[in-house]
Amino acid sequence: MDPGGFQRTPTAVRRIEAELRSDILAGNLAPGTVLHQEALASRYHTGRTPVRQALVALEGEGLVSLPTGRTAIVSEVTAKMLVELVEMRLLLEPFMAGRAATNMPTSVIVELQERVQEARGAANGPDVVNTVDQLVHATFSAWCGNARMARTVNDLHAMLALARVQDLASRHADVLSSLESILRAAAARDADATEVEMREHIRPFTTYFASPSHGPMDR
Repeated sequence: MDPGGFQRTPTAVRRIEAELRSDILAGNLAPGTVLHQEALASRYHTGRTPVRQALVALEGEGLVSLPTGRTAIVSEVTAKMLVELVEMRLLLEPFMAGRAATNMPTSVIVELQERVQEARGAANGPDVVNTVDQLVHATFSAWCGNARMARTVNDLHAMLALARVQDLASRHADVLSSLESILRAAAARDADATEVEMREHIRPFTTYFASPSHGPMDR
């Protein structure tokens, strides 16, 4: 047995699992898409064993089904799955934002405030608001002082990409006002207030999936 291969397999499994999970939750792989293990092994430059292990893990999360030993089928993403991801954001991201508020240079905060104002003055469709919203979140992640936490939160954002755009389409002004409140608290170097404002910014996202007017991942 190659000991190097033994060490590489868990890394390959986690990499495949993370990328497929993100693609499914972001809507890049639609429900019913057939995933052939041989094709995935070729795509990820690995053997079928890590691919199979990754798919088994995703089956346990309800994201795929494994009707045969050689293929998997992408399952429908449910509102419950997405709410669970937002709940993880609610636990991690406010704390992260509070830390970033004490680390972030004033010039960075001012630049973010200017970008939010530009978005408010533009024809602020969901794409414009989504871009500035992602910029604010990514910048807070970068300045939180905890690389592992930042990666986790950034992964959560990637998984929720499609739903985020759909959610923002219905509440442009509220999102921009919320971002302004977060940045005011950060500019005052008030970690507690920044944490509160970030939590209030994220919280309405959970109600998006509970609305009977749309499915969890309308396309």
